[in-house]
Amino acid sequence: MTSHPVSKDDVAASLATRQELGSEYNDAVADSLAQRLDQTIEERVREQVERQVAQRLADAPVSRTQQGGSNSTIAISSTAFFSLIFGTPASLFALETSPFAFAIVWIALAAINITLILGLTRRPG
Repeated sequence: MTSHPVSKDDVAASLATRQELGSEYNDAVADSLAQRLDQTIEERVREQVERQVAQRLADAPVSRTQQGGSNSTIAISSTAFFSLIFGTPASLFALETSPFAFAIVWIALAAINITLILGLTRRPG
């Protein structure tokens, strides 16, 4: 719905129409002019917002998924998988040794996983 901008001539014509038609048509003439003004303002605002959005999108850095964010998911999944694979035998061995060794194994595994996750989520870019 592209409307034409409201010019001075349009306003003058509306005022002349109001004078010709008399006071009984004042509301109709005013409503018509107000509607055209609203359409013109809405169209200008929409165009300006579209330009600003396009500019921000052009200036925005590439998102993490476009940079290979899926690689982060693979790294986290792989670390979790290998933590379970190697953590289970290490836990059994540590449990036979002492409960303290068992706690150390799982604290170390948790620290490795947390460090990886924090490192990947805080990575700039």
